[in-house]
Amino acid sequence: MTNIPEAMRHLIVEKIMQGESQRKVAVQLNVSLATVNRIWVRYRHTGSIENQPRSGRPRKTSERERRHFCQLAMKKSFSSPRQLLSEAKFENDISLRSARRILHEKGLFGRIA
Repeated sequence: MTNIPEAMRHLIVEKIMQGESQRKVAVQLNVSLATVNRIWVRYRHTGSIENQPRSGRPRKTSERERRHFCQLAMKKSFSSPRQLLSEAKFENDISLRSARRILHEKGLFGRIA
């Protein structure tokens, strides 16, 4: 599912409040009827078009730390995740599994020389 820009969400709500049907708004703005309906229902229930915060545990590492770790992995391409983890500087201690997960998210997988 793609993220609908905030300006388009405002436009959807405005058009529906002006009396246009959800189907007509969906055709005009080239979005699905389900998307228009979801935005309108959210607006009616909460009075806002913003996405609600998602559940789940916050990450221990920042985006900057993850980028730095991946850069280190690309620079030292034949190092294992364990070796990279010992060289990397994270604000919090992270597990070896977390280090591997960071590398996998960025598309860096282990290879045999």
